[in-house]
Amino acid sequence: MNTPPTPVYYQPPMTHALPPPTPAGALPAHSGEIPPPIPTPEAQASSPSTEGAAYIIALEGDITALKGTVNQMAADMAELMALLRASNRTSSNSTPPLGYGPTVDPNP
Repeated sequence: MNTPPTPVYYQPPMTHALPPPTPAGALPAHSGEIPPPIPTPEAQASSPSTEGAAYIIALEGDITALKGTVNQMAADMAELMALLRASNRTSSNSTPPLGYGPTVDPNP
């Protein structure tokens, strides 16, 4: 049974910082800049193109993570192959193990 992939929704970080807290009753310092308007919930609702872009960004993050995993696996395999080659060289310099076949008695 094939199940469709579960959509991943990306929540972009807030771009407007909140002003620092002030004591109760005190007016916040004014920098001379007019603060941007606070968008209404209707304006904040994401459009299909925004959801699609967020989905693509999430997929790109997944692909980057997979690339990292594959690269780590390749490095681990290279290390394993090097260890096996070194082990093979060491064992080839020693006496070969007894195999199947006739046994020769050294004291006839």
